Amino acid sequence: QQQPQQQPQRPQGYAQMPMTSQCQVANNNNMQKQLESQQQMIQMMQTQMKEEREARQEAQQQDEDDETAERQMKERVRAQMKGMFLNEMVRREKVSGTFEVTEGTVKPYVVYAEDDPVAKWIVEQDGEDGSVAGKNWDAEIDNRYLRYGMKGAGTDDDAVIHVVTTRCNAQRLILLKNFKISFGEDLIEWIKGELSGDYKELVMALFMSPAEYDAWCIKEAIYGPGTDEAALVEIFM
Repeated sequence: QQQPQQQPQRPQGYAQMPMTSQCQVANNNNMQKQLESQQQMIQMMQTQMKEEREARQEAQQQDEDDETAERQMKERVRAQMKGMFLNEMVRREKVSGTFEVTEGTVKPYVVYAEDDPVAKWIVEQDGEDGSVAGKNWDAEIDNRYLRYGMKGAGTDDDAVIHVVTTRCNAQRLILLKNFKISFGEDLIEWIKGELSGDYKELVMALFMSPAEYDAWCIKEAIYGPGTDEAALVEIFM
């Protein structure tokens, strides 16, 4: 009698191959997961692109708002400047009869008069032989009088005011230089030490050149909060 053939034994640990239907299901699951992952990435990219687009739109709108605000501000300033300019023209016409800028009212002091306080003081100090009455203006003489007015306890305001208000700007600048030469000291430092308040600021301003003083006024007009448009109109117009 023929013996049945024995099937070869499978080695230990041998895994049975999955059936075709099982492979198909696994592949479908993997593809589904990949599709879901891709869809999530697409959604994330779309969301990010949308947020970036909205941010650009907001930035563009903000820029447009800023430009509108700046344009409106410029229009308001232009209108104010125009009004101030017209007011300044009217003021000039009333004061001097012309729209042009006129020269200062203080002319150069040429010759010392006998009743000039400086001439009188020189006679008191040096006697009649040192009189400067009828002589040409001398910066050293004026500076002696200025130094007298500010030296010692208290200040002779009349002496200071007389010199700085009766000498033209060019002469005051000469006084500023000559004071250093004659006495080895800075006139402005003397003014700072002897005078105070608005009075000190006014006297110091009178020893500036017109261009230097205008530059200082412009700085003060635009420095800090707010702007002094009237000062700017007076200087530039």
